[in-house]
Amino acid sequence: MKTNKLLAIAAGLVLTLSFAACADDSSSDGQSTSRESSSQAQTQQENSQSSNDTDTSSADNSDNGEQAQKIDYDPNGDVRLYDALKDKYYGAYKLTCTTEAADGSVIPYVFEVKGDLAYAERTVMGMTSKRYITDSGDLYEINEGTTTYTKINADELGNTAAHSVDFDLLFAATGDFKSAAVDEAAGEITETYGFTDEYIKSRGADGDAGMNYVFDAKTGNLIKMYSTLSGETAQTVSDIVVSEPVDDDFVLPDLSAYSLS
Repeated sequence: MKTNKLLAIAAGLVLTLSFAACADDSSSDGQSTSRESSSQAQTQQENSQSSNDTDTSSADNSDNGEQAQKIDYDPNGDVRLYDALKDKYYGAYKLTCTTEAADGSVIPYVFEVKGDLAYAERTVMGMTSKRYITDSGDLYEINEGTTTYTKINADELGNTAAHSVDFDLLFAATGDFKSAAVDEAAGEITETYGFTDEYIKSRGADGDAGMNYVFDAKTGNLIKMYSTLSGETAQTVSDIVVSEPVDDDFVLPDLSAYSLS
């Protein structure tokens, strides 16, 4: 029973969003090149936060910032937008986004982490499911449509689950930098990274597998991401907004009207 529960967690709400394709129609399923490069990327983006400065060529990583011109980005250089994203949000962020189900419907997602706390939410066919990892380390999965919930205690969940690839969509599975490309027509910058050994082993991915981060060429903001597994591209996660986590989002709701399943 314990093994089945843990397998259900790994295949469930969160990770299938962006890291792997899923056969179920109702769900869709590098590290910094150097500390110096990461610092350069952060400086580049911070210097672009004034949208009135039309002469600047740095990246703007503010949540809603816009630039009159494209950022200065060299795909063959050492400065990576992913590094700046990780420097700013690793371990504490809120991600809102959408993905497309097999039937063509759009599924909104929210994913949030702050230290050991985690929160995730998705809405499929009008039914909202939520997932919490509380400060006690317990995991709750709540189905608002059926008013039911499941609970997995911290000792069963394990000490590392909250930090695994199943609970960190942006950073935990990302390995070494592979390549970067600028699409002038689309106004996008794509950075491609391999997966960590942990992720490759857990998913049976081959050596060509990787994660692609797509940034807006004007602002430097992350706007899309998609993975490549065994030569196939999984569904694209779009409409991405990354921001600071909200403490109230991690508060477990009153479950007195829900049934434990």
